[in-house]
Amino acid sequence: MLAGRSESELRREARVGYRAPFLLRLAEKAASGALDEGALLDPKRPTEDLAREIGRLDGFGPYATNAALLSLGRYDRLVLDSWIRGTVARIHFRSPRVTDRSIERRYAPWGEWKTLACWFDCAWETWMRDALARGAAPNAAPGAGRLS
Repeated sequence: MLAGRSESELRREARVGYRAPFLLRLAEKAASGALDEGALLDPKRPTEDLAREIGRLDGFGPYATNAALLSLGRYDRLVLDSWIRGTVARIHFRSPRVTDRSIERRYAPWGEWKTLACWFDCAWETWMRDALARGAAPNAAPGAGRLS
């Protein structure tokens, strides 16, 4: 159980760094019943409403909020980190950089599944690039597995 652990213990064992106090407070809220887990897991609840609630928690900015939504089975908000940005820029824009807005537009057609589509594209491209770098003969031509 996470609640009841110390910050230093969490930093050392889970290697969460500056996130330790926020994770502990979240765990304590969950353990005490102050966090309504049923509301978080309600599939009928709109994602935007859920995002607002999660975003009000200490330590949850846009990235952490979207990552939390992903862990709750919500795939309609992209989780954009440096790997995703760089990979999408390379495979879809043939550029070293791309704006988050451009990435959002690229995956908008997948609606509630856009994070899965984006991750599939990035994982496939990375797998193909790594396989080719090792000299392996992949089973499909580069780009054959892309969704977009």
